[in-house]
Amino acid sequence: MSASGNTYRVRPIDIFKGQIKADTLTGFNNLSSSCGLTVTPGIWVFYTTLNHDGTIHELSLCGLSTNLSNPKFASMPPPPSREDKATLDRYYAVVASRMLAEFHKKVVV
Repeated sequence: MSASGNTYRVRPIDIFKGQIKADTLTGFNNLSSSCGLTVTPGIWVFYTTLNHDGTIHELSLCGLSTNLSNPKFASMPPPPSREDKATLDRYYAVVASRMLAEFHKKVVV
């Protein structure tokens, strides 16, 4: 994978559904969108379709595409029912712990 400006190129390892016509695909980061996912170097899983010209459709932060080499968000299960305060307290403790670990991973060199 390579990235330059708002353009990136990827070489797919595996295709789940459909076919591609080239060894390398090109995509464009939409830097003006608040929902656009910026693709950076690394190993990625893309959940997307291709445009008619064969380029990768714009990726969204709301989608499932992610950089496995440098994940930006820790996946969290939905919170438990508010009626069970002990479980809810444990849930928030786990979330806080994971967020702190992510912070240290990015800040501590």
